[in-house]
Amino acid sequence: MELCPNIINKLTTPQDMGKDWDVLGVHQQILKLLLFYNCHPTVFLLGLKALILLVQSDEISLLLRDDETDVFSLVLDGMKKLADHCGIQMYGCQVLCALLEKVPDEQMVEFVEEKDHWVILEAIKKFSEHEDTVLHGLRALLPLAGPQNNVEILMSGNEKCYSLVTDAMKRFPDNEAIHETGCCLLQRFTFDNFYNILLLHGAPEAVINAVLKYPQNGTLQAAALSSLALLTETIFVNKDLEEKEDDLCWTEASCRALQTFKGNAKVQEAACWALYYLLLYQNDLHTKFEDEEACYPVHRLVMTAMLLHSNSKEVFLAAANVLATLADKSVQIRRLLLAKGIHINILDLMKKHSDSYDVLESACKFLNKLFLGRGII
Repeated sequence: MELCPNIINKLTTPQDMGKDWDVLGVHQQILKLLLFYNCHPTVFLLGLKALILLVQSDEISLLLRDDETDVFSLVLDGMKKLADHCGIQMYGCQVLCALLEKVPDEQMVEFVEEKDHWVILEAIKKFSEHEDTVLHGLRALLPLAGPQNNVEILMSGNEKCYSLVTDAMKRFPDNEAIHETGCCLLQRFTFDNFYNILLLHGAPEAVINAVLKYPQNGTLQAAALSSLALLTETIFVNKDLEEKEDDLCWTEASCRALQTFKGNAKVQEAACWALYYLLLYQNDLHTKFEDEEACYPVHRLVMTAMLLHSNSKEVFLAAANVLATLADKSVQIRRLLLAKGIHINILDLMKKHSDSYDVLESACKFLNKLFLGRGII
């Protein structure tokens, strides 16, 4: 089944149909098919495949959601009745993902509160060895993990979505799409009251493996490094890093991400925060960055991020914290930063973001470390 984009859009407004369009609307015919054949796997599967094509159109997607017949209920009912059919579970998750990506947060909260998401969880569990079903199931969970109320439920003891995610990433180590979606989900699960839960269930290891294995995937890098930044303290407190130096291997990954994705603000921000927290909790890490000719001259990479993304307050805050920490710990780095004229750049950026208290505060703290640091000659 194939529909070109220009054909899909024409299906919403056929010419010369008049009132008959209420009867002949393609989306309505598909909804009727799903309603009457939800126990017939072959026909229901074809209906799901047609829906996947139709929801590519924003206009048809809106018509589907506004129709008197609830498209979500039809898809979920069919998935429940045909729970043993792998294809229906896979395409059902794909349809749900496409629809959920376009609904407001309130509807996603209701979806989870009504426990409709259990159908997706059951599909992932039942077909845990089927890569595509797992992938589309995780993708369907991703929009649901946006509202914090939903995260609280998904991370609860009854749901344990973190285990589903980490298990999938371990089971399919060579599936980049699963690792990308998994990292994005774990990033959304990373709230302070869940740090220990994620640590105990292997989330950091899964994320570290992904960030090292897929260095060219910007979406994955941003999500993974952001998660590691927030989990750093918990990792340090709960593990003997003297014996497990591998736990710090995202230091190089962060530097490489800064270098590889210079134009990607989200990656730059995440990499800077990852470095910042590593610098906070490993006292001697700054000594690896003091060499101007080092493979990864961190101060230059972070300065570049700050200047290339001068319009981004988020990148500035992350970069300023890294540079302030480096300046506080190292006389050599203070001298290098001053020699590069970073203070002039900071003043310019303060003028640019003069309406942002956070930017001004971070800039002042950095300048204080830069000029009043111990040992400056």
